[in-house]
Amino acid sequence: MLGTTRSVTVFSLGWQRRLALLCACLALVLLGPGQPPAAAHYVPSRSLNPDSLTLGVHPYLNAAELQRRFAPLCAHLSRVCGRPVQWRILPSFGDMAEQFGQPGLELAFTGPTLYVRLRQQQPRLQLLGSLSDGRGLLRGALVVRQDSPLRQVADLRGQTLALVAPYSTMGCMVPRAVLAEHRLGLEDLAAVAFLGNHDNVAYAVLAGRYAAGAVKQEVLDSLQGAGLRVLAPLPPVADHLFIASPTLEPQLVDCLRTALQQLHLSAEGRTLLRALRPDARCVAPVQDSDYDGLRGLESLADTPVDWAQDQGVAGMEQGEEAAGVTPAH
Repeated sequence: MLGTTRSVTVFSLGWQRRLALLCACLALVLLGPGQPPAAAHYVPSRSLNPDSLTLGVHPYLNAAELQRRFAPLCAHLSRVCGRPVQWRILPSFGDMAEQFGQPGLELAFTGPTLYVRLRQQQPRLQLLGSLSDGRGLLRGALVVRQDSPLRQVADLRGQTLALVAPYSTMGCMVPRAVLAEHRLGLEDLAAVAFLGNHDNVAYAVLAGRYAAGAVKQEVLDSLQGAGLRVLAPLPPVADHLFIASPTLEPQLVDCLRTALQQLHLSAEGRTLLRALRPDARCVAPVQDSDYDGLRGLESLADTPVDWAQDQGVAGMEQGEEAAGVTPAH
């Protein structure tokens, strides 16, 4: 139980960084389509690991949607950097933490909280850029059904709550911080379930299986008119990012970084960005300090999470089919 009320830190970038990110993304308007610089035409040395690269993606959405988003991007990176780039979904957030940097998982697209954990484990991992809407922030909300009697966070006491996974940023860690601010721990709820991804959470709440759930903003936006209501917005945090293993040769990392950060300069690249997320404007330069506000986030919640609880997508309820509802289009 919490003995005192704790304040939720606003996990956002400073205004200077937000302005810089916005300016970087607006370059597509000012510069128009352009050619990537010479570094993007890197020809890999056959004497340095000629094998293909693999981009790991944590299971934050359903598998079909992740396939649609990341397969075209990997094909683009393969063409630009001259080395095959594959992609695969990691079964769970915990698997990403355990396998990143090993042979067969040299690249990753990761959420903010998972990145902080990976940085602790591998201080020399290399940053490629963060997916940005021009503001450099990830948003989400605690949601309920439109007809729910719940009106404020305090009303969640004794209710059921659907979350994504223990180390999902908007799907668990930030919601836990918000609960802590209202003197609520996970033990104060009737039940908590980890459903594997944000789609599953939204559809399970719509179906009435759980009184409330935590979802990222893009999922909420995609279900406008479907019957969800925001119980409380979640504090914004630094966004998802691309990272590379410390073992990759610098020239190849430079090529991948340039290719990602130049996507907004071509029509093809902008299409790839919109596929990754509808509001994506660019892959922006990123620095480790952007995620300082998330460090120690788990201490804001009074009940520790167990990585063994993170069971990923396998065996979980699968979106609209499990919930018995049809998504709004």
